Amino acid sequence: MAASFLAKNALSNFSMAFPRNPPLFLRLSSTNKVSRVCFASASKFPEDRNAAEDKGESILKRTKDSMREASDRASNMSEKTKDSVKEGTKKAKEETERAKDRAKEEAREVKEKTKQETEKATETTQILGEKAKQTVQEAWGAVKGTGQKIKETVVGKDKDKDDDEDGYSTTDDDIEDLRRRAGGYDKKKID
Repeated sequence: MAASFLAKNALSNFSMAFPRNPPLFLRLSSTNKVSRVCFASASKFPEDRNAAEDKGESILKRTKDSMREASDRASNMSEKTKDSVKEGTKKAKEETERAKDRAKEEAREVKEKTKQETEKATETTQILGEKAKQTVQEAWGAVKGTGQKIKETVVGKDKDKDDDEDGYSTTDDDIEDLRRRAGGYDKKKID
């Protein structure tokens, strides 16, 4: 980029070295007469003959100076660019570190909340298990009580649990004994 700038600048300064107007003798050539005054003045004032050389040297000097300035500007710009890139890289690295730290902090908080929620869920499950166990025991007790009430209603209340109100035994052993004596008539199939 700096090289193209220098080339353009040198070409523009170089084109300034040459006059834009045609020389006097070319302007007068339309009449095709050359004035003796031109030649006479040229021989009388030799400093004007070197004026073009002096002007070319001054233009060359200005071109060199402008090229040097452009080179200096380009090196300054490259240093500034390098510094800004370093600074940007440093800022990006710092921001990355901050983001990483924030992510670690968030992960730790999520882990702690998960642990707390798991503990709460475990406690709730234990409480519900105990309540279910208690409910089942209460239901079993109710079933036993209901069964006892039904038995008492159907069979009647036992005073000794072996004798009925009539004085007869109603245990399974007694029933088996009666069946044996009767020959098991109630278990025979009727054909």
